Amino acid sequence: MPVSGTYFGQPLFRIAYLPHLTTKGIMFAIHDCFLDDSKDERQEIAYVCAGFYGSEEVWQSFDKAWRKQLKAEGIDYFKSSECNNLSGQFDRWRNLPQPLGRQAADQIRQRLKKTALGFRGLHGVGTALPVEEHEAVLRHENANRIFPENHLYHRVFETTLLGSTRAACINPRDLMLFIHDDGPDFRELLAIFKDFKGKNPIHGRRLTCLLAMDDTVTPALQLADMFANSVQRLTVDLLKGEGSFPSDFMFDRSDLRVWTREIGELELAHNLKQRGIAVPKSLTDAISEHPKYSRRYPKKMPG
Repeated sequence: MPVSGTYFGQPLFRIAYLPHLTTKGIMFAIHDCFLDDSKDERQEIAYVCAGFYGSEEVWQSFDKAWRKQLKAEGIDYFKSSECNNLSGQFDRWRNLPQPLGRQAADQIRQRLKKTALGFRGLHGVGTALPVEEHEAVLRHENANRIFPENHLYHRVFETTLLGSTRAACINPRDLMLFIHDDGPDFRELLAIFKDFKGKNPIHGRRLTCLLAMDDTVTPALQLADMFANSVQRLTVDLLKGEGSFPSDFMFDRSDLRVWTREIGELELAHNLKQRGIAVPKSLTDAISEHPKYSRRYPKKMPG
């Protein structure tokens, strides 16, 4: 069930405090990770899951600073889609002569980004999935039994769960608490989260729970939305051969990865074997030809 109200004030420490860690003297950290999704308008180029993780203390300080800046800007919350389209909270700037309205909205985004810049304890994570890469994997026999064609976001969500846990949990007993916006597909994401925990015992034991929150009253989710949208727009530009990899706090502090055909084929083969389904020869041959690759987000997307 979605959790209403603000993030802070929730007994999150008790939610995530697992019984087997109550032994006296055991020290560990709980990293709160806020994630959001983003995709291009026609959902034809790229899907992204991205956000930030940090300690509850850092998020509390950020929460106060973000709310203060929202009040100074005269808006109740930040949402990338409304900023991009000059709608909702940004509707008043639609009446200005263009490009003045567009410039005013972009300046608000930049000032909010600058507010977040001061919090060195926040670290970005995310995964981009080029649709063409996913389609290439689906051409293999039985692929649609593992990767449903209309569930592309699930792929990047799973990869981001793993990537953020690896990045944040330096100590062996560290834990992750995930918060996602309370969109209509949250029940599906929660099912994926539970399934991921069960199938990945090494990292799954670090995943405490996944909460749904209202992004209009949760500043940390508004920052995640801003970041996910930035990664998605960068991905689209790079796939088109345009733009360049930016240098700002969102990217400099982040572990960003790309879901490639090679990654998808390895995951497909693994899942087919787990389910007792024959791995097609086309897939075996493709994997044998894989070049060395990195899961880290490249400056140039694979073409």
